[in-house]
Amino acid sequence: QSGDEFFEAAEPIQKSLTVVKAPQTIVFSELSPKQVSDAAFSLLATIDSPLAVHFSSDNEEVATVNGNVLTLRAPGTANITASQPGDRNYLAASPVTRKLVVDQVTALETASNPVRVYPNPANDHFQIAGEGIAVLKIVNALGNVQTDYHVNGNTVDVKLLAPGVYFVIVLQGEAKTTMRVVKY
Repeated sequence: QSGDEFFEAAEPIQKSLTVVKAPQTIVFSELSPKQVSDAAFSLLATIDSPLAVHFSSDNEEVATVNGNVLTLRAPGTANITASQPGDRNYLAASPVTRKLVVDQVTALETASNPVRVYPNPANDHFQIAGEGIAVLKIVNALGNVQTDYHVNGNTVDVKLLAPGVYFVIVLQGEAKTTMRVVKY
């Protein structure tokens, strides 16, 4: 203050002002188990700042993340992480990681003669397990028979099928079992 007719000039004083970044905290709930055939879904996490939460997957063979949408790719596990790196006003939030378990599509079974198809989804082939399997048919979603197999062993070659959802009809003597199979 330079002073005036009533006041003398004030001595200059220097003070330091330290501005620190604000902390932020992410809340990200546990993920429920999924089946590989489940639809893509939105991830939800909250944060106590105006900044956006980022999501990532450590196993993109099982699950991919685009923005906040998670897409299931194959059976297995993936760690899904919610993070926020901070900015000029906020410190980075501690990341929160949740385990995602993706199960195979389960087969329909008859009580006396269980039939299993695995892996499901399948790429080049799948295995079929069950007793007394004589014939199986692969039918597309329109009901068109794609192929008939006389089972010899337990490997079924599906390389020539286009990606999509199919139904496997298994004949075990008089019993018939139908299962859904995804070809990718």
